[in-house]
Amino acid sequence: MIRDSQTVSCEILANVKITTREDAAAIVKAIESVDELVTLNIDGISLGIDGAEAIADAISKTPSLKNCEWGN
Repeated sequence: MIRDSQTVSCEILANVKITTREDAAAIVKAIESVDELVTLNIDGISLGIDGAEAIADAISKTPSLKNCEWGN
């Protein structure tokens, strides 16, 4: 996972399945660790309902987020 002062990019996790909250824990931690997160890139990750909900919960607490790049 790549983090800088405004971006979390999960390119290294491409083709990984995030199906549970536990699977999403590293992404959630990365989101929470960036004070002024502007861009989240989780392109290429397969999300299950519980994993997506965990990420959504973290995103909902991140008012600075402007760009979220999703895709598969």
